[in-house]
Amino acid sequence: GVAGTELTGEMTPSSPALGLSVGTTTLAAVTADRAVTERPLINRGGWSIDDFVHRVGDPIGIVSPDGSVHTGAALLAGALYELSRRALPGRPVPAAPTVAYPAHWPPAAVEALGRAVRRIAVWSTGARLIPDYAAALIALRESPGLPTRGVIAVCDIGAGATTLTLVDAATVGIVGESVRFPDFSGDLIDRALLSHVLTVAGVAPGGTGTSAIGALTRLRAECRDAKQRLSTQT
Repeated sequence: GVAGTELTGEMTPSSPALGLSVGTTTLAAVTADRAVTERPLINRGGWSIDDFVHRVGDPIGIVSPDGSVHTGAALLAGALYELSRRALPGRPVPAAPTVAYPAHWPPAAVEALGRAVRRIAVWSTGARLIPDYAAALIALRESPGLPTRGVIAVCDIGAGATTLTLVDAATVGIVGESVRFPDFSGDLIDRALLSHVLTVAGVAPGGTGTSAIGALTRLRAECRDAKQRLSTQT
């Protein structure tokens, strides 16, 4: 339907529909038959660069270990393109993907990403950017359905913060501005769960020593995985 096309981009027999999503710690590519997620990471000059999503729109470039300078927007656009290729192995990357960006981004960041995405040759004329709350509502409208009147509250619990957006159900237009709360996030939940596990295990805060850093890193990853499983396995 039209809503599905808005979300995943124009589809032709030789070019599958593709939707891309930008998060602080996760990038996603979605096609009609699969979804691929990865953390933001890209290789430039033989070096891996991460931690660039929050730098989109920043006029100060990011210096890679080999001395080359890149904008956060260019790195993100490149990472999205590489993710698209992995999501469509052996198939052409579509010329008209839809990219969902964080609703709290300022206009300068959105414009910077739009320019960077359209510098990629295959996306030079067809790529479209929409806020992530709009992508969520389009998907929910298709299934299971949404009311056509009133105000809908969209709550996005991200890695670094929770974003709340109020939307007019009739027009799918935003009411006011998205509000971002840094005091509740996926990362904070991970830390709370890790602290609980350590307390139950009788490990005092700060008493593990530097030799246990690797074990703590693995334990935190296991706590994050457990938190995600608890979403469906209570």
